[in-house]
Amino acid sequence: MNFESEYLSINLESDFILLTWKRSPKEEELKFGLEKGLQIVSENKIKKWLANTKLIGEIPPLQNDWINFDWFPRCLIHIEKMAVIIPSSALALMSVNQIMRRVGKLENKYFDSVEKAKLWL
Repeated sequence: MNFESEYLSINLESDFILLTWKRSPKEEELKFGLEKGLQIVSENKIKKWLANTKLIGEIPPLQNDWINFDWFPRCLIHIEKMAVIIPSSALALMSVNQIMRRVGKLENKYFDSVEKAKLWL
């Protein structure tokens, strides 16, 4: 199962899911995209997540809170390993860092390319 829109593509690979943000999403787009990814992970029993956040832009504090306190606890039920492609924007990188610092038990690592991230996963 894959998903494609003007702001996000989600591809189910052999043993991981790849979310590629094409631009900075609006609040409802961010939530929809993360929920859609979680649905695909759950339905297909996927344990690895590759987040290409290169073009995501800054994530506002309220969305950070939703990701950390609502979405991530549900994500951790399924995901054991997450690779993150470093955002181009310094502000976006700060947002992603704030989220990933609070993750806890999830094995995660940052990469500068999708190819390197796939090898690690």
